[in-house]
Amino acid sequence: MPPSETLRTFLCTNLVIPYERSEMFFTKLQNVPTLKCQVKNSEYGREHSKLILKLDTLSHLESLRVQYKTFADTAMEFNVCNLEATHLEVLKLDGGIFGETWNVEDEEFQNLKFLRLKTLGIEELNASDNSFPRLKHFVVEKCAYLQEIPPSFVNILTLKIIEVDPHLEISARQIQEEQKDLGNDPELLIPSRYW
Repeated sequence: MPPSETLRTFLCTNLVIPYERSEMFFTKLQNVPTLKCQVKNSEYGREHSKLILKLDTLSHLESLRVQYKTFADTAMEFNVCNLEATHLEVLKLDGGIFGETWNVEDEEFQNLKFLRLKTLGIEELNASDNSFPRLKHFVVEKCAYLQEIPPSFVNILTLKIIEVDPHLEISARQIQEEQKDLGNDPELLIPSRYW
């Protein structure tokens, strides 16, 4: 089956792909601008410690939401790699252990405007001044292990909204105050609790 020329949004729930086949699957969606998928660990279950989505063929992708589900007592590492993010403006990552550290390269997400990290087991996010040069809205929701917002976010002067977990308030306020000194005044949202 050739890649779709007209499909605008692809929504897939309960996507179960052994990681070595994911590249072949996503090749069929290379022209899709919006992708939403819920990924489950495959029949390998507890024996398979990594699920890797190879998304480098999705050159027209503008919005990506990935939700990861696994057994409650299973620690799985979930990675989105080789993402050709030239056009990506929205990225939502939901669930799973995104490795302990996420290292974002310079201008890897050069057009990203909205980034949400939700219920990830990530402990550290490393990003340079140029990793998210056009980011406007940054959300961290229920990421209990994340220690701080990268200090480099001070230099993302396109930021309009910083919305983070209460335990990140000090880090977020520091970035907000330093951005004010640079002429930007992002709105800071700290929810009091989650339901």
